[in-house]
This record gives sequence, C-alpha cells and structure tokens, in this order.
Amino acid sequence: MTKNETTAIEVYNADGLLQALKRKETFIAIKGDYKSEVRNLIRTKFSDKELMGFELGSAGTIGITAEVFYQIANFFSNEPEEKKQIESRLRRYNMKINDDNEMILYLRDLDY
Repeated sequence: MTKNETTAIEVYNADGLLQALKRKETFIAIKGDYKSEVRNLIRTKFSDKELMGFELGSAGTIGITAEVFYQIANFFSNEPEEKKQIESRLRRYNMKINDDNEMILYLRDLDY
C-alpha cells in the first residue's frame, strides 16, 4: 500500500464527512464531538453478518427490495438533505473505535 491508502482523512463536522464520503476515501477519522452523532447513524445499519443472512435467506432479492424501501423512505424523510446524503453513503463503511477521541470509518470492501 502507498502512504495515501493508509492515511485517514480527519473530519470534525458534517461538511467534512460528506466531502470525504463523496470522494470515497478509504479511511475517514471522525474526531471530536461529532463522532457521537456519526456513531448513532452507523448503529442504524445492519452488520455484514446480518446482511449476508438476509441475502442468503432471500436468494438475493431482499437487497433489491430493501434498497427500494430505503430510497422511498429517504425521499419522504424530513431530515436535512446533507444528513440524508451522509446516511446513504455511510452504508458503504464499517466503523472502528480507536480511542475516546477518534472513530475510524473504512470501506466495507476492505473486509473481503
């Protein structure tokens, strides 16, 4: 790996996180008080094991159905547009807590 592939981009607020998510950064370090809000957003998504169980149990159709429902719910949501974009893009990431002041998001693809 090159240095850029292992360096986490540091973010402290929603604007910084959204920009990093749009660039599909491999590692994103959430620092400061903003990490508690991101932790709450991450908790709402299924784990990889849960997703795999659903996919296997439904012969792959649940993923498509769930995405349709997610997009409909997101469309009618009263949340700010920035938060909806962050929630949508966060589904591609897993989370690791480094210490009390830092949370690392990393692309789910790295687990495979």
